[in-house]
Amino acid sequence: MQQPKSRSGRPRPDNSLEARRLRRRGLRLAVFIFLIFCLAIVIGVLTSDKQRRMHALIARIAEFLPGQTEEEAEPTLLRGKRLTTTKVLVPARFFESPRLLDVAAPVRQFRVSGQTLCSEIKAAGIGTSEWVQNPFSPDIFNCIAETTLPATKPDGDAPSFFMVVRGNADGRITQIRLKVIEVKSSREIWQRYDAALDLILKASRWPDFAAEFDRLRSLDPFDANHFGIGLKMTREFMGPERYNIIFMPEDDGELQRRTRAQLDARQSLKQAPLLAKLWPRQNLGIRR
Repeated sequence: MQQPKSRSGRPRPDNSLEARRLRRRGLRLAVFIFLIFCLAIVIGVLTSDKQRRMHALIARIAEFLPGQTEEEAEPTLLRGKRLTTTKVLVPARFFESPRLLDVAAPVRQFRVSGQTLCSEIKAAGIGTSEWVQNPFSPDIFNCIAETTLPATKPDGDAPSFFMVVRGNADGRITQIRLKVIEVKSSREIWQRYDAALDLILKASRWPDFAAEFDRLRSLDPFDANHFGIGLKMTREFMGPERYNIIFMPEDDGELQRRTRAQLDARQSLKQAPLLAKLWPRQNLGIRR
């Protein structure tokens, strides 16, 4: 009797010993391939994240292995000639933090120009003078506003208002001075005085002097200095209602003088040469 054959022409194995052996071999091969696949997944997981999981696993296994504890090595004694100690003296100022107030001091100048302030004085009706050169001091430019009224008493002072703004040829203000006499007894003088104070405070744009300007209206003498700008009101000894007011940059200390000297030496910066190298279309804001 012939053994049945498969489509390929090979004889089909029956349920004999040979057939069982072939099935066991196929099962082992499938198990081996599955184990290799699982091992590849485990290796991929352990080696990912810069092998941190693998190092953690090795360290965890090493904890359970006997006799694997690390012993600290005893220090090795070095024998030889000992080096001599060298002392270096360093001044104590090398370890001190720099004090900024020893280098410079905060200072400021009037931001409004003399020409602008004199124009605003004219617009407010306080005075009519222009920003002109002082005939007695060619380096000084100023504008003056002055009003004098008849005295109300035969032996009394005449109510008057005087204001001068001084500076240099470039228009930088160096001093604003006011003098009022009998300002309380004359409504016109008081109006000019009050308008001048509002104009100066608005032009300077320094709200930190608001309290001092309130004292000026109260005719309360004082002396104040805010960041290099001084405002002072004094009463003259020649009469009880005669007041002098000076508003100007001050150099009370060496640091302020040093700071102003540095700022005056570098009033302007050179124009950047970048505009000369650009194409005409790149010169934004320049119209021909």
